[in-house]
Order: sequence, then structure tokens, then C-alpha cells
Amino acid sequence: MRLHPVPGAHGHHARRTRRTRRTRPTRRDRVQRCGGGYTTSGVLTQLDDPKVSSRVAQADVVEVEVGANDVGYDPSCGPSVGCYEPTIPTLEHNLGAIVARVRDLTQGRRVLLVLVDYWSVWLGGQYAQAQGTACVEGAAEITDQVNAVIKDAAARTGAAYV
Repeated sequence: MRLHPVPGAHGHHARRTRRTRRTRPTRRDRVQRCGGGYTTSGVLTQLDDPKVSSRVAQADVVEVEVGANDVGYDPSCGPSVGCYEPTIPTLEHNLGAIVARVRDLTQGRRVLLVLVDYWSVWLGGQYAQAQGTACVEGAAEITDQVNAVIKDAAARTGAAYV
């Protein structure tokens, strides 16, 4: 999960890229960037932390990449997509709540909220191929479902989708 609130371009924590002239977060501006572990429920809890909510409230750009850990690979399920599908409605509900919370924290200001999709929610490329066809196909199918939830949330809420 990544939650990247970026202060205004004139703040000392932001810098502009030469090519795009857009503000880009510095390492210090990132509220949380982890290699794994946060689910949508965890992000909702994180947004209740006063330090996090304060940073989000001051941000001009908030990037949210969450959802893969809601359907994280479970050896007891293996690549069986049907085993993971019951978590999709919770992911959908929580992602909507995350967007609503960010909008609430930043109300009255124009803020770019970006929802980011996934290349693969499990292993991808050669790593998935090493696990066999079922893993490749299962990862692709559940990734498509997660990305559809993210895309739909962006469309419903006016967030950007990448």
C-alpha cells in the first residue's frame, strides 16, 4: 500500500520535476510506503491516526495504492480465484470509505486524488510462470477483479485512475 500525501508546491517538502513541472513527493513526504501488509482496512485505520490525517489534510496530491493485500496469496486457497472472490465486496466498500475519508480531510481545497491499479496482485512475469499456468491465470483473473474495483471507485468519485 502506498499513501502519498504531497504538500503544496511551495512547501519545503516538495520538489518539482524538471520535465513535467509537477510536484513530486520526496522520501520525507510519504506517509507510508511498504512492501506489503496493509489492507484496505489497515489504510482506514491509518487515516484515523492524527499524524497521517494531518498530512493528508495538507496535501495537494494523494496517491493511494491498496487492494492487493486484501486478496493476498494464501497457500490454503492456492490459485483458485473463487477462494478470494468473497473479499472483493469488502475491498470495494473500504476503498470507497478511503476515498470519502481523504475527501473529507481535504474538503474545501482542490486536491488530486489518484487511485493506482496493479500489474499483478500476486507474483507476475517469470515468477508466476515458475509456479505454473494455474498461478499465472489465477493472478491475472484476480488482478483484473481488483483493478475493476479500483477503476470503478475512481469513476464514481472523480479520482484519477492510473
